[in-house]
Amino acid sequence: MIKSLCFFILVAGVVSNETTGESMDVIRIDEDYIVSISTARYIQAFATCKLYGKTLVTERNEAETLKFNNVLNDAGLSGRSYWLGGIYQRDVEFTPEWIWLDSGVVFNYTNWYSTPSTSDYCLRKYPSATYSGKWVADSCASEYYFACKNI
Repeated sequence: MIKSLCFFILVAGVVSNETTGESMDVIRIDEDYIVSISTARYIQAFATCKLYGKTLVTERNEAETLKFNNVLNDAGLSGRSYWLGGIYQRDVEFTPEWIWLDSGVVFNYTNWYSTPSTSDYCLRKYPSATYSGKWVADSCASEYYFACKNI
């Protein structure tokens, strides 16, 4: 798990250093959260959060899910899908499982809309306005908005 996590963080650092020098535009919506005003691929979202000294939002329990949904609703941003900080770890050395990227901890709380795909490796949050912010596995190459939180 550590090897996969280190590789992902290394790649994110390379991606962030190879940008054109333009940073992704984000807005602060709460003392704990910033959100993007444009879409990005998962690795770009992860790298942008790191550039701001933050991490992609994690929802480790129902209280965190409700808090983030409320923050999005209050900011008028509940109609968007967002990347979250979870990935499907699938490596020959480890048991395939969903983990929080910032800590490597296996999910012990889930909020799936339906059974997650094991062919898509990145965690996306459906719009909280229409799907109560349920989760779905998605291709990391897709582009969605993202939210970062304090570490």
